[in-house]
Amino acid sequence: MFRLAKSASIVRPCFGLRTSRRLIQSQAALPKTSIKFFTKENCQLCDEAKLVLEDVLQDPQVMQRGVDLQYIDILANKKYFEMYRYDVPVIHIQREDMPIVKYMHRLDKQEIIGELID
Repeated sequence: MFRLAKSASIVRPCFGLRTSRRLIQSQAALPKTSIKFFTKENCQLCDEAKLVLEDVLQDPQVMQRGVDLQYIDILANKKYFEMYRYDVPVIHIQREDMPIVKYMHRLDKQEIIGELID
């Protein structure tokens, strides 16, 4: 599992959940969260990651927060193809006023849930 902050210059292994960055007092205070899922056809790891993401989005805590999911086919976008042709599947988790968190290759359901509800 790899996670990369937007400002980081290297990909580093991720072993475990990150600690909370802020206390959230109410539902209105929750930051808007979106996930971009970079994928391509005929990719076994992408198919596995899609199933993990579907499970993640069914988690009650994640459903409560409301997460937008966008699929992006890297074969249809030259920029993303150049960036991720050897790394799909890739997901970007983005929240308002926070750096993008990236996961690559195999996704861990509990780790993704932890990131989304953190």
